[in-house]
Amino acid sequence: MTSRFIRAAARAILAAALLAPSAAARAADYDLIVRGGMVYDGTGGPPRLADVGIRGDLIATIGDLSKASATRVLDARGLAVAPGFINMLSWSVDSLIVDGRSQGEIRQGVTTEIFGEGDSMGPLTPAMKKLREEGMGDIRYKIEWTTLSEYLNYLEKRGISPNVASYIGAATIREHVIGLDDKKATPDEMQQMRDLVRAEMKAGALGIGSSLIYAPAVYADTNELIELSKVAAQYQGKYISHMRSEGDRLLEAVDELIRIAREAKIPAEIYHMKAAGESNWNKLDAVVQKVEAARAEGLKVTADMYTYTAGATGFDACLPPWSRAGGPDEVFKRLEEPATRARISAEMKAKGAGWENICAAAGSPERMLLLEFKNQALKPLQGKTLAEVVKMRGGKGWTEVIMDLVHEDRTRVGVAFFLMSEDNVRKQVKLPWVSFGSDAASMALEGVFLKSSTHPRAYGNFSRLLGRYVRDEKLIPLEEAIRRLAALPAQNLGLDRRGLLKEGMFADVVAFDPLTVGDRATFEEPHQYSVGMKHVVVNGIPVLVDGEHTGTRPGRALWGPGRDPAPARPLPERITVHLAGDSTMADKLAEKRPETGWGERLQQFFLQDRVRVANHAQNGRSTRTFISEGRWDALLAEVKAGDYVFVEFGHNDESKEKVDRYTPPEDFKRNLGRFVADVRAKKASPVLLTPVMRRRFDASGAVQDTHGEYPDLVRSVAAETGTPLIDLHRATGKVLAERGLAGSRELFLQLKAGENPNYPQGIEDNTHSSPLGASLNARLAADGIRELKLPLAAWLR
Repeated sequence: MTSRFIRAAARAILAAALLAPSAAARAADYDLIVRGGMVYDGTGGPPRLADVGIRGDLIATIGDLSKASATRVLDARGLAVAPGFINMLSWSVDSLIVDGRSQGEIRQGVTTEIFGEGDSMGPLTPAMKKLREEGMGDIRYKIEWTTLSEYLNYLEKRGISPNVASYIGAATIREHVIGLDDKKATPDEMQQMRDLVRAEMKAGALGIGSSLIYAPAVYADTNELIELSKVAAQYQGKYISHMRSEGDRLLEAVDELIRIAREAKIPAEIYHMKAAGESNWNKLDAVVQKVEAARAEGLKVTADMYTYTAGATGFDACLPPWSRAGGPDEVFKRLEEPATRARISAEMKAKGAGWENICAAAGSPERMLLLEFKNQALKPLQGKTLAEVVKMRGGKGWTEVIMDLVHEDRTRVGVAFFLMSEDNVRKQVKLPWVSFGSDAASMALEGVFLKSSTHPRAYGNFSRLLGRYVRDEKLIPLEEAIRRLAALPAQNLGLDRRGLLKEGMFADVVAFDPLTVGDRATFEEPHQYSVGMKHVVVNGIPVLVDGEHTGTRPGRALWGPGRDPAPARPLPERITVHLAGDSTMADKLAEKRPETGWGERLQQFFLQDRVRVANHAQNGRSTRTFISEGRWDALLAEVKAGDYVFVEFGHNDESKEKVDRYTPPEDFKRNLGRFVADVRAKKASPVLLTPVMRRRFDASGAVQDTHGEYPDLVRSVAAETGTPLIDLHRATGKVLAERGLAGSRELFLQLKAGENPNYPQGIEDNTHSSPLGASLNARLAADGIRELKLPLAAWLR
């Protein structure tokens, strides 16, 4: 190598380094700005007037962005801007399958829903799948998964608006191994259950969830729960429980939860904390004392709640545990036997001896509201109290009517039970270690959801907190409510970069009017959306804009902190980086347009004995012509397992282009998706790149984006397919913004006015790189490889 060449190469590399974009670029380019709101960051601290700038799925900047541009701006003036809310107890496991929009909760600001109260959507045996499909009510579907992690991935693939995560149901684990019988686990069965928990924890479950008043969960003793929790604790899991009693043995149930936390060395949470039944209302203070004593001891004990005095469950919670053994069919058989019915009836009328009797806690048939039946003939009873139905069925006692309804409907029957004190609800709202969960499914005011009634918490749990208890009754400040709706549950769950509005956190953002936010759903008319929520953003994508759902479904499956990382695929001894693209990657040695592509310069950044760069890019090609001319097939023919394929197209993206070269947006996106799939089928790794920014400035000196929606299309394909993305469009735009009209001249071809008909003003409207500009673009691509931490980065110079 001559000294002259060495000096020239050094100058080019130094120039590229000096041109690398600054983090403090004055004219930052954002995908989305939530502008002008009062920002509550989730820490519980005071709010500040600020803008929130979002790039991709992350929060990039919070501050004064009045001079910044964005692809989209949401007006938040006069609104509170907060991190997305987390529903600690959601039953949207079915509803999201038939309607992924999650209308009822998105309209309250819920961006993440947590499942797994005792029962979870995996792991399932074939028999468990069959039983669940046979027991489905209004919402019906085919179970196409086996494990819990497969279910969460299934939801994400179908398309959902909120994020989702789940605990493993302790009852699901028990049913998987032991069945539905009332029996103690043998040592071998206990080991099988531990193994199932370990597999699901390694796959990303949050921990163990129990619901100890229902069968078969009620048959598990404390030691069984401790053993399962010990496994979950090895993977930073948590234990969360609908305790064995929320009424007559409430204090003993809290002791059991604290014992599990202590002996399994695991954080523990009380599901929907309450003192159920009027005779138990005075126990809440003792519950709080027990929890706070455990916390003072160093145990991580927390709770969640819903903001109503009524719970909702099934009439199975009124049947003694022995009558529920063996599963639904066995229950229905027992209800057909007169002697057995008489025994069940007698025990239903008494406080449960060693079990939680919800009917006894409610106190009378007037305090039981029928919500949901499967049998069409029984649906007219929805919205009536049990007392009303008893009167309609004259002559029979209320226990007999309950058994008849369960038998006729062949379900547990959905019921609201009025159990709690409003004063206790207010006390719980004030507790700093209590978060919030609806204990309901997210619904919509249409279709299958209107076939049944529901508890109003499905539509109003979170907005009721913000409206009634924060604004109207002033029980806690708004900043504290937001902390407990977002940061507290995210911290308790160990969710990655959720729950706060800070740079680098995932962009789950809500904006609402604190003066009007509130619930509208009632027990008489539960199907009513909450009001006051204006904008909701999930993973950087607007889902609710000006109070209306956009139809977008950017929600993701979220995972516990103990999830096994994806195994890094070892790099072969020598690989090829294939480049598929247009003129920004390809040199064109024409006399009037000697365009310089950055692809020709990428090789210099790699160790040449390890990586070969093969540039298949061609000037003037769109994704469509790249396919139709056979260039894509020719590239694929050279790809081998372990290779990388970089795809960057931005040419011919305007309708004025020739029809055979123009790629409509829908085709562009579909073609990129095909490229990704084809590369993966070859056991190679695709990487998507947005097109480099062209040299265009408006009259004010600001950079103009002439690529329209195409960079956003690339970003959306990357997000939808989980493909690594190098955002050259944004990176080169920063460089242009920093250097300005004059300073960016040397990065582009030095054409003279009139020299080329495509660029009549020469350099002033030229869009193609000079050799220096191409070297910069290649450097930015190499930087992107490092930032993504691709295995390929190990072979960069």
